[in-house]
Amino acid sequence: MRFISICFVLMFLCAKSATGTTPPTIVTTTFNTLYVKPGSSAKEKCQADGNPKPTYVWKKNGNEVISGGNYLINQDTGEIEIKRVMVVDGEGIYQCIAKNTQGVALSGFWEVKVAYLTGFERKKTNYLHVSEFSSYSLPCDHQPISVPPASIVWLIGHDATTVFPTSPEDKNRVVIDDDGTLHFLYVKATDSLNNPYKCQLFNKVVSIKALSLENFNLNITGGHEASYQPILKHSKAVEGSIGSNVSLLCVFAGRPVPDIEWLRNGVRIPDVSLQPDGDPKYILNPDDSTGRKLMVRNLDIDDDGDYICRAKNTMGMSEGTVKVKVTGPPQWTPTGSMRSIRVPVGGTARFICDARSYHSTSSLPMWIKDGDPLLGCGPSQFWCGSGTQCINYNRKCDGRTDCATSRSEDEESCQVMDVCSEGQFACGGSTCLPAENVTTCDGKEHCTNGGDESARHCGCKINTDFMCANLEMCIPAAQVCDRKTDCTDGSDEKYCAYNPEIVIDSKFHFTADARQLTIKNVSKGDNICLQCLVYSFREYGSNRKPDIVGTTIGDGCLTVLDPIVILYQPPDEIEVEWGDLINMTVVAQTDPLEETNLHYEWYMAEMKYSDRFLLDEWNDAIKLSSDNRQMIINTTMIRRSDIFLKLDLIGNITVKVYHEFDSLNVSIQLKTVHLPPRVADIPPPLVESAAAFNMVPVVLVVILLLIVVVTSFIYYLHRNRGGNYPVMKKECQAGHDLERELKDCGSHDAGLIFDWSNDEKAIDESFSRDSDRTEEYSDDFDLSNFDEEGSFIGMYGGNKGKNGMDRKRK
Repeated sequence: MRFISICFVLMFLCAKSATGTTPPTIVTTTFNTLYVKPGSSAKEKCQADGNPKPTYVWKKNGNEVISGGNYLINQDTGEIEIKRVMVVDGEGIYQCIAKNTQGVALSGFWEVKVAYLTGFERKKTNYLHVSEFSSYSLPCDHQPISVPPASIVWLIGHDATTVFPTSPEDKNRVVIDDDGTLHFLYVKATDSLNNPYKCQLFNKVVSIKALSLENFNLNITGGHEASYQPILKHSKAVEGSIGSNVSLLCVFAGRPVPDIEWLRNGVRIPDVSLQPDGDPKYILNPDDSTGRKLMVRNLDIDDDGDYICRAKNTMGMSEGTVKVKVTGPPQWTPTGSMRSIRVPVGGTARFICDARSYHSTSSLPMWIKDGDPLLGCGPSQFWCGSGTQCINYNRKCDGRTDCATSRSEDEESCQVMDVCSEGQFACGGSTCLPAENVTTCDGKEHCTNGGDESARHCGCKINTDFMCANLEMCIPAAQVCDRKTDCTDGSDEKYCAYNPEIVIDSKFHFTADARQLTIKNVSKGDNICLQCLVYSFREYGSNRKPDIVGTTIGDGCLTVLDPIVILYQPPDEIEVEWGDLINMTVVAQTDPLEETNLHYEWYMAEMKYSDRFLLDEWNDAIKLSSDNRQMIINTTMIRRSDIFLKLDLIGNITVKVYHEFDSLNVSIQLKTVHLPPRVADIPPPLVESAAAFNMVPVVLVVILLLIVVVTSFIYYLHRNRGGNYPVMKKECQAGHDLERELKDCGSHDAGLIFDWSNDEKAIDESFSRDSDRTEEYSDDFDLSNFDEEGSFIGMYGGNKGKNGMDRKRK
């Protein structure tokens, strides 16, 4: 029956191999956020490989989308169409699920947002007095909300139709920074002719413009025409996802207008003309001869860090810093990537899902079993501490307790935003500063409490720091989960592996941080596929709902295997005498899926034996078969007693039988019983030639056979030569008294058989075996009944006398 079962399994595996069935694999795992005009349509396509061909399901905010109405879903191609995208119907976070008979695969998140731009609300006219040749800045305050962020331009004139600056000279001395502020590096008298100035926002998705209601009128007074060294007016940290391009800007006032060069790690970044052939990494804006704008292309994690902008003119030099923050999908830690595993029956399965984000917050892992949530929450939801309750993120910090836990976690670590007047920067607490005097994240603390350089505005250093949940501070990553509270809100010790585990359905055991899943005592029915999803998000400033930066998904399946079984092995203990040939064989079997991966390793005295053993004296005595299943030790190859005794030391043999997912050890103990002869008594072994076949043993065997044949032939001739046998002599040598023995048996009158070995006379012819006389004794007298030592055995005849012996008389 077992043979039939094995054959069935092999036939199944062969059929599976022949058909090439594979679980689904998503080709595109992540999608870009899509901004759409209200009421317009949106399409996306999910592609997956697999055999059989996968079918597709889409979910929105964790709920399955049913094809029909506002949605069209093609289950065969994976395409989804939203007919009309509105805030109440269509906007949301979507995810694709591909399924076939072999498993399930999940895509990353596709976020669809309705684009819009509100208008300026505050109307004001500003009359400003400015000295000629001095520097001055005009802020674009009270900007309306734009999704996605709008571009900003400045317009001049009462009709607000002319874009400023226009001339090449003005473009050289007038700059618009990333916040929309208009900087005059130095003011000219003609700038008053351009009144009034006002900023305008443009949302290209909805093609809507918002014009500021605030006018700036410049009254320029005469000033001393003088030169002055560069003064930093603007340098702001920029953020970009992996693979994107970012622009770095440094604005320096000064006269003459300063020239700017860029440095990275103390090395000057060359101009594009100095780059080698191919796509350049850095590009200076060709429309700006001063070099104040630098583009960094195709970001990767190595581009993260500080970039120095150094301004020079005839009056001196000044420097600024632009911090580049590289974001993107969470990256797996060296030991945190999900993978498929195979575990023998009764074993323990462990899955690891550990990813870290760059300049953003990593969500706790979300675990999915066969496409259905097992633990954790999606990106539009807040995870209450138990891991089994999720609430809408908009209900976090709304003043009401929504989590069922006693700690009311949705109302913990809520930001208390400072209220400052328009045009002021909130440092924290009760401190407010003019916004134009504060540059956040430039490495310089403008706020006395360092609020402009806080985690809330700048994030934390990647891979080295941890951001507290309340965004108030960063701590070294090494201090997280060290059983000491460092964050004021305790978030550094909240989700740690040492906290009580989370158990789902009595089978799935998760660590408190949800980064490890353990399934104990697995059985054949535990063959499952799991997905682990981690997304990174930004939660800076007053934005309570996180913006998704990227998603990382891991896939892994559990296959439960039959354990390794030993079919044949040597005894646990073997006694060894010198001269023994020890043959040890180990044979095992395992699950058919791992049969070809089964390996055997031999260890002697805890040292692995491979081609040569560590003790040179044993090299010729130990042989291992090519498949490593058999070891033979020929003790006759050991020529010395002291070396043979070492067998007790190295004879602790362990055979490790293993494949990647299971292992088993077989132990054998060798013990010496008798020592070999002394080295002087053992002839030295013949040295075999490694280059050709050794004929010496063959010649010796032939010579020995010849000697045996010749000796046997001579011995045969000697036994059959005829003549007299020296009975008397042989019997005396054997210690017998033949004469007395004959007398005792009444046969003395038979006469003595003399030793004629030295007598040259012929035997009496009357004593002839050829006589045809019919007497009392027979003529078949046999003189050959002697043993090999020459001792007399007896004479046996066909007719017996009354004494029971044949006799001849003279």
